[in-house]
Amino acid sequence: MEFAPQDIEELKTIAPSLRAADEGGYSYILIEKLQMPANCKPSEVDALLCPMLKDGYQSRLYLSEKLAGCNAGLNWNATVRILGRTWYGISWQTPADLKFKEMLLVHLKAFKQ
Repeated sequence: MEFAPQDIEELKTIAPSLRAADEGGYSYILIEKLQMPANCKPSEVDALLCPMLKDGYQSRLYLSEKLAGCNAGLNWNATVRILGRTWYGISWQTPADLKFKEMLLVHLKAFKQ
Protein backbone atom coordinates (compact mmCIF):
# COMPACT_ATOMS: atom_id res chain seq x y z
CA MET A 1 0.00 0.00 0.00
CA GLU A 2 1.30 3.43 -0.89
CA PHE A 3 1.04 6.02 1.86
CA ALA A 4 0.39 9.67 1.06
CA PRO A 5 3.70 11.56 1.27
CA GLN A 6 2.12 14.37 3.32
CA ASP A 7 0.90 11.84 5.94
CA ILE A 8 4.41 10.39 6.25
CA GLU A 9 6.04 13.82 6.47
CA GLU A 10 3.59 14.90 9.19
CA LEU A 11 4.27 11.70 11.15
CA LYS A 12 8.01 12.37 10.91
CA THR A 13 7.54 15.50 13.04
CA ILE A 14 7.10 13.22 16.08
CA ALA A 15 8.74 10.02 14.79
CA PRO A 16 11.61 11.03 12.50
CA SER A 17 13.05 7.56 11.89
CA LEU A 18 10.47 5.50 10.02
CA ARG A 19 9.87 3.41 6.94
CA ALA A 20 6.93 1.64 5.32
CA ALA A 21 6.68 -2.14 5.02
CA ASP A 22 4.11 -4.70 3.91
CA GLU A 23 3.54 -8.24 5.14
CA GLY A 24 0.64 -10.66 5.02
CA GLY A 25 -1.70 -8.27 3.24
CA TYR A 26 -1.19 -5.47 5.78
CA SER A 27 0.79 -2.25 5.53
CA TYR A 28 2.90 -1.02 8.42
CA ILE A 29 5.03 1.92 9.41
CA LEU A 30 8.14 0.85 11.29
CA ILE A 31 9.17 3.57 13.75
CA GLU A 32 12.61 3.32 15.30
CA LYS A 33 13.30 4.68 18.78
CA LEU A 34 9.83 6.04 19.48
CA GLN A 35 9.78 8.21 22.61
CA MET A 36 7.18 6.89 25.03
CA PRO A 37 5.23 9.00 27.54
CA ALA A 38 6.71 9.89 30.93
CA ASN A 39 7.20 7.08 33.45
CA CYS A 40 7.25 4.36 30.77
CA LYS A 41 10.14 1.94 30.97
CA PRO A 42 11.86 1.65 28.65
CA SER A 43 11.45 5.27 27.61
CA GLU A 44 11.98 4.50 23.93
CA VAL A 45 11.12 1.44 21.86
CA ASP A 46 10.73 0.46 18.26
CA ALA A 47 7.10 0.54 17.18
CA LEU A 48 5.06 -0.82 14.32
CA LEU A 49 1.98 1.18 13.34
CA CYS A 50 -0.65 -0.61 11.27
CA PRO A 51 -2.82 2.27 10.00
CA MET A 52 -5.58 0.04 8.65
CA LEU A 53 -8.34 -2.21 9.98
CA LYS A 54 -6.76 -5.24 11.66
CA ASP A 55 -8.19 -7.78 14.09
CA GLY A 56 -11.26 -5.64 14.77
CA TYR A 57 -9.25 -2.49 15.50
CA GLN A 58 -9.23 0.63 13.31
CA SER A 59 -5.44 0.65 13.68
CA ARG A 60 -2.86 -1.16 15.79
CA LEU A 61 0.35 -0.05 17.45
CA TYR A 62 2.80 -2.81 18.27
CA LEU A 63 5.87 -2.26 20.44
CA SER A 64 9.17 -4.11 20.53
CA GLU A 65 8.82 -4.51 24.32
CA LYS A 66 6.07 -4.55 26.91
CA LEU A 67 6.26 -1.37 28.96
CA ALA A 68 6.36 -0.98 32.72
CA GLY A 69 5.89 2.07 34.94
CA CYS A 70 3.03 3.61 32.99
CA ASN A 71 -0.67 2.76 32.98
CA ALA A 72 -0.62 -0.59 34.75
CA GLY A 73 -4.20 -1.29 33.65
CA LEU A 74 -3.26 -1.97 30.02
CA ASN A 75 -4.51 -5.15 28.40
CA TRP A 76 -1.51 -6.58 26.52
CA ASN A 77 -3.56 -8.78 24.21
CA ALA A 78 -1.23 -9.32 21.24
CA THR A 79 2.08 -11.05 20.74
CA VAL A 80 2.76 -11.29 17.02
CA ARG A 81 5.60 -12.00 14.58
CA ILE A 82 5.78 -9.37 11.86
CA LEU A 83 8.75 -8.50 9.65
CA GLY A 84 10.83 -11.18 11.36
CA ARG A 85 10.41 -9.69 14.86
CA THR A 86 8.20 -10.24 17.88
CA TRP A 87 5.87 -7.35 18.72
CA TYR A 88 3.47 -6.66 21.61
CA GLY A 89 0.18 -4.81 21.41
CA ILE A 90 -2.50 -3.57 23.77
CA SER A 91 -6.25 -3.53 23.37
CA TRP A 92 -6.83 0.09 22.38
CA GLN A 93 -9.32 1.40 19.85
CA THR A 94 -8.75 4.53 17.78
CA PRO A 95 -11.35 6.51 15.83
CA ALA A 96 -11.58 5.87 12.10
CA ASP A 97 -10.16 8.19 9.45
CA LEU A 98 -7.31 9.75 11.43
CA LYS A 99 -4.13 11.03 9.84
CA PHE A 100 -1.07 8.98 10.83
CA LYS A 101 0.26 11.54 13.29
CA GLU A 102 -3.14 11.81 15.01
CA MET A 103 -3.41 8.01 15.04
CA LEU A 104 -0.05 7.60 16.74
CA LEU A 105 -0.86 10.27 19.32
CA VAL A 106 -4.17 8.55 20.17
CA HIS A 107 -2.31 5.25 20.64
CA LEU A 108 0.24 6.91 22.90
CA LYS A 109 -2.55 8.30 25.11
CA ALA A 110 -3.16 4.74 26.33
CA PHE A 111 0.17 4.81 28.13
CA LYS A 112 -0.54 8.13 29.88
CA GLN A 113 -3.70 7.17 31.74
